[in-house]
Amino acid sequence: MLAASGVASLLVQGSFPWQEDPDSIAHDVPAIEAEVRMLRVALTLLATRPEVNPEHLAVVGHDFGGMYQSIFFGADHHLDALVLMAPTARWADWFYRYWGISDSEADYLAAMAPLDPVTWLPEADGRPVLIQFASNDQYVPQAVADEIIAAAGPTAEARSYKADHHLNEEARAARDAWLAEVLSLAAPD
Repeated sequence: MLAASGVASLLVQGSFPWQEDPDSIAHDVPAIEAEVRMLRVALTLLATRPEVNPEHLAVVGHDFGGMYQSIFFGADHHLDALVLMAPTARWADWFYRYWGISDSEADYLAAMAPLDPVTWLPEADGRPVLIQFASNDQYVPQAVADEIIAAAGPTAEARSYKADHHLNEEARAARDAWLAEVLSLAAPD
């Protein structure tokens, strides 16, 4: 939708946890770190294209993709804006609950904490952040949403939509308008 305003996008397909299951600290920490490195390579590739203005870069992610983008955004201060859609606060929130993790819960939580979105969101340092939540999200309860919002800081903007975890057209339109504004683009049609 933003292509008419000059936006170039790159849709990445990660592998963890989509193609391989979480199972332990020894596997999951390096798997997350590898996904973040892949995102860095992908963004570098996109930013070197002649039609891309490397002075106006944003990252957007839904669910696990948003969790990855929170790390990437926190670590790379060249990025201008971040949009998170229906993320959770910690990897263990979903990995420990939905997969058979071999480590103790306490050990797993501690090992994953340096990679958690709530650890990286404070690194936004006042850069624009939009966090979109759904009012009927079976995976992200309000208490977790509040924790993510608090971690992102007072300049982050949080919005909720009458939708399920996948969000809806209203959220997409709001996201496009927000990105156009923060990246100083012409508003989308």
